[in-house]
Order: sequence, then structure tokens, then C-alpha cells
Amino acid sequence: MSRTRQAVVTAALLVGCFAPLVAQQPDGRQWDDDRVLELVNNGIERRMSEVVDTALQNYSADARGFVYFILDAPELDRQTLVRTDQVAVEVYWRAPNEVRQRIVGLRERRELPVSRLYYYLDRLTVVQDNYGQGIVIADGDNVSDVPHPVGAGAPEHYHYSLVDSLTLRLSGIDEPVQVYEVQVRPRDPDSPAVIGTVFLEAATGALVRMNFTFTPSAYVDPRLDQISVTLENGLWRGRYWLPYEQRLEIRREIPELDLPFGTLIRTRMQIGEYRFNEGVPDWIFASPLPITMAPPSQRESFPFEQPIDAEWRLEGIGQPMEVEEIREEARALLSEQLISGLPQTRLGFGSASDLFRYNRAEGPTIGFGWGLRPDEESTVRLHGGWSFGAEHPTLAAGITTRGDTQGQLEAHLNEPRDVGGTEPSAGLTNSLAALLFGEDWLDPYYASGVRGSGRLWHPEGWSLSIEATAERQQSAELTTDYSVFGDPDSFRTVREIDQGNHFSGDLVLRRAEPDVPGGWSAEVRGGGGRLIGREGGPSFDFGRVEGAASLRWAWSARRANLDLHGSAGFLFGDVPRQELYLLGGRGPLPGYAHRAFGGNQHLLARLDASADLTHPWLRARAFTGVGWTGASGSGDEALRLWGTGTSDGLRPAFGVGLGVFYDVIHVDVARGLGDAARTQLIIEVQRPFWDFL
Repeated sequence: MSRTRQAVVTAALLVGCFAPLVAQQPDGRQWDDDRVLELVNNGIERRMSEVVDTALQNYSADARGFVYFILDAPELDRQTLVRTDQVAVEVYWRAPNEVRQRIVGLRERRELPVSRLYYYLDRLTVVQDNYGQGIVIADGDNVSDVPHPVGAGAPEHYHYSLVDSLTLRLSGIDEPVQVYEVQVRPRDPDSPAVIGTVFLEAATGALVRMNFTFTPSAYVDPRLDQISVTLENGLWRGRYWLPYEQRLEIRREIPELDLPFGTLIRTRMQIGEYRFNEGVPDWIFASPLPITMAPPSQRESFPFEQPIDAEWRLEGIGQPMEVEEIREEARALLSEQLISGLPQTRLGFGSASDLFRYNRAEGPTIGFGWGLRPDEESTVRLHGGWSFGAEHPTLAAGITTRGDTQGQLEAHLNEPRDVGGTEPSAGLTNSLAALLFGEDWLDPYYASGVRGSGRLWHPEGWSLSIEATAERQQSAELTTDYSVFGDPDSFRTVREIDQGNHFSGDLVLRRAEPDVPGGWSAEVRGGGGRLIGREGGPSFDFGRVEGAASLRWAWSARRANLDLHGSAGFLFGDVPRQELYLLGGRGPLPGYAHRAFGGNQHLLARLDASADLTHPWLRARAFTGVGWTGASGSGDEALRLWGTGTSDGLRPAFGVGLGVFYDVIHVDVARGLGDAARTQLIIEVQRPFWDFL
């Protein structure tokens, strides 16, 4: 077996890709017993002493890595890639212990505008000697001199527990290699320390692998939420444990604000092609700097073996499995203590519209929020505001839990809702259009009550959840006709709904949107409800079955994408007006009068294609779609009371457009066919940003 292949097999075995030939699990978890302390002390002695091997005079190796800057919204189960960097590094070592690294290739690709983003060199290079005796990240700006769990004096700072053992039989090595997994937790959880696991070779105490995060007090930067590190070594020539693969994930948020998103820096570095005793040029060690860079022209023209998007197209940008395992282990070891470096309480806003919004029913509405994180698994949020047009308060209070018991419970007062089943625009876009031009695309009503959801089942990529709501629903009224440039007749009438006490429940099966292009996502929803009319008004018992699916293809050439989306829904029983499906105008079926079609049944399909013209300024877009609505039973009466009709057959739409400045703003021209069709100019923000606006 080649040296490279041998290292790959070793690393794969250590991360559990292959079952170990021998596995032992202690009957009970014991901390700091003689056996584990002897193993750890052997590891410490090995790392403190200079291992003399006269057969090894020098080596060099090649490293290739990717660095991703990501907008991370975990509660929305969404990650958006902002920037990718690809790096090539030459690593040199010579006896007794001199190390130099040279960055010979470096290029970047931006998916969204980001400026003043400069990486510390440890994001772009190889961690040597498993961080030495004290762990420093980002030159001490992230983490500064945290005691190493297998460093001098480590037992004074840490408790150790033997978790498992692996016996590895590798080609080219006569004797099996036994590796012990040791769990590490700090003696003082309030001190700067690591939490995680180390893997030590039984015979020599050599560090084979490390998975760890940090206690909150270890973080120097107040913006740090968490840092997770995985260092993996391969066994080369049957005797040298040297770096093979390294991963680093750094998550930040604004410490003063509880927002639904943060930023991630995620790195992956793979090291291979080790060359032993082939000589190293003296000029490499002439510079006293441990890390140097080749000239810009050389870095930019480096012949990378893979495209810059190769890794995420194969693996996606979703959270690596080991990162979640590290955090789960840390949460378990620290019990009820937080492992996040962020404050427990902060001002908070779910979106820009929570801070300010404007529509013809509420008028101007302002609000503020507050968030509390009592433990690692839950977040409590309170948001209040005042609608000056409707002259009433708004309030929302809820708790969200994560992990195996993921769920949400919320109480709300005068929450604005929209009839129709589809969002016509981002909240901020609608507010600006209403305030400036008298264009309000919502059909609002108010809801006050409670709702909850809980995840029942969550295999890989899937989830089965239950959702329930109990609330009072009431019609909204037109309270303002003011707009800066529109006239008083610009706003549409605010239509009435069927008012009453509304109770509903749904069972929802979802397949999460994949990070890898070419995958698909889907949602199927089934349930029903009862609306008890107010003051002797009619009551409604209804059910629904709905489904939606999306599929995306992507190509590297001009960043081309092809997106297919389809949805269908059917309401049966007695249908209240606010449950109707509405299509037309802004939204998935443009090119018709706004919400010209409705019904208690709908079908919708849309195909979008896009590719860069000149990145990042202009991106060509083309789309086509077809929609249909129908009414049956009580849906006819609900549609008559609402004041519109069905689509009377399939309604096609098509259009072209431009994505402007990293495809953030879409400028589209759409056209439908038949009556109610029109040529429509639509200016809108890219869809993934709607939840934040």
C-alpha cells in the first residue's frame, strides 16, 4: 500500500468509516483512574521530549484547503455561502524541529458582497504539533494560550475518562496499532479550557486525533459563539504521526443583538504527498517567519487540481457531522452550563420588519425585542410593538428548543397574517412600496392566541413534525391612505375574513433542502381545523392536504442554475375565506392582476434558469410557469365572498430579467396570457433574504 493510501485508511478508520476490529467500552464512566492517567502522562512526556530519529532528517508535504465564509441561520435551517477561498500550501520540516510553510496558491470567489474580510494565517495553513503546549487561535485574538489537554501540567486542569479503544490493522505494518479514545473535560468549567476527546496511540502516547471546543471563558473575541476543531493525523512509513486532515469552524454573532443569523468561517485542510529525506532548499529556512507567501502573480496562477467549487458541490456547506458531535459531547460534559461565548441576554429582532413595517391596515408599526438563552438547548424571546394606524399593541413571546426535543411554543397578540398561502414579497419590500407608492400587496387580518410545534422524528435529511394553533382571528381595516408619491386611492380595499376562534393541527413531513446542487427538497402537509364564528356567525370544519417539492441543478460554467418548483393544495369541508389559495401578480405566478385567481384547490409549477453575464454585476434570468386554481363545495361560496374567481383553466406565465450586484436584486419583466394578463415589472430582493427582511 502506498504511503498516501496508508494514511488515508488510518484516518478513515479513526473517524469511524470502518468498524474497528476490536472495540472495548468500560462498564461505567470513570474519571482519572490510574489507567487513563498513565496513558495521558505517556502522551505528555512524548510531546515534551524531543523524539530523536536519526533516520529522519527532513520532509516536505503539500496541503490543499478550502475556507468558506457562510451566513448561518440555524433556526431557519439555512446556510448561505458568501465567499470561498482555495489555498495551496507547501510544508517543510528539518531536524531538529524547524518548520516553515509557504502559501503558493490562493484564490477566492464571492457569492455575495463582502468587504474587509481578511483571514488570519492559521485559517490558510497547517496546524503543526497539534497546537504545541498551549492552544492559540488567530494569533491570540480568538483563543489565547489555553492549556493543551496533552500538554505540560495538563492533569492539573483536566479530568480524563477512557471511552473506547480501536485496534487498527494496516497493510505494511506487522503489528496492529491500538488507539485509545479519551474524553477530556476541565476541572474548573469557568476557566479557559478545551472540552472534547483525544485519541492516543497506546504504545507511544502519540496524538492521533483531537476533537474539541472551548469553555466560554477561553474566547477572547466577544463576538464568538463557538469554535470547533478537528485535527487528524495519519501514520506515515509506519512510525510518523503527521497531519493528514484538519477542520476548523468559527461561529460569530453580534454580542449586543439576538438576531436569527450569524457568520461561520469553516476551513478544511488536507495534507499529503509527504516526501522524506529528499532534501529541503536552504532558502526556505532563510526567513525567520514561519509562514511566507509566494508573489501574488504566482499565487493567483497556481494550477489547482480542483475547481474552487469542487468540494461544496460534492459535500455541501452543511455542518460537518463531527462538529455537531463535538458540541453535543461538550454540552453533555458541561451539563447545564453554556458552551457559547455570547451573552445570555440580548436585544433581539427576528427580521427588519420587527423593527419597523408599514401597510395600509397597521399603518407604521415599530417594535423591539429581547432574547434569553438559559441553556444550550433553548432560547426565550419576547417582542413588543405598537401599530399607530390600527392603534393597538403587538406582542409575541415564545420559547424554542433544539436538539432531539426540537420544538417551539409561542403566544401572540394582534399578529398580522396574510390571506393567500404564498408570500408576495419580502416584508421590507412591501413596507417600502406601501410607504412610497401606495402599493401594498398583502391581504391582512389579525390573529391572537398560541401556537406550538414539535419534531417527532428526524432521520438524516428528513423531519416529521406536528403543529397546532389556537387563536382568535379578526378582520383588519383600512387605517391609512398615506404614501409619499401615491394618491389616496392607491391602496386596495382591505377585505373581510370569516372571524372567530380558530383551532387547527397539521402533521408535516419535510425533506431538508440539500447543500449539494442536484438534490431535492419536499414538504407534505396534512391536517385540518375548526373555526367557531363570533357572535352567532357561521362555523367551519375543514381539512387540507398540501405538498411542494423543489429541485436544483447547477454548473460551474457561468454559475448556471436551473430550478424547478412545484406545489399543490386541496381544501375540503367548510372553507373560511382566510384559508383560500390566491395566485397572480407578485409571487410564483407573475404577469397577471394581483391575486386575480383563487380557490380551495391549486396547482403551480415554475422553472427558473440563470447564469452570469458579468460577475458580480449582472446575471441573466429567464423563467416560465403555469398555475391553476379551482373551487368546489363551500370553496365556491368562500371565493364569492372574497370577491374573485378561479383561473378557469391553466394560466401560463413567462419572463426574463437580470440579477444585479451578486444577484441580490432581481429586476424581472413578466407576462401572462389571456384575460387578467398584463406585462409586469417586478423589482425584488433575492428570496433567501426574505426571512431577514
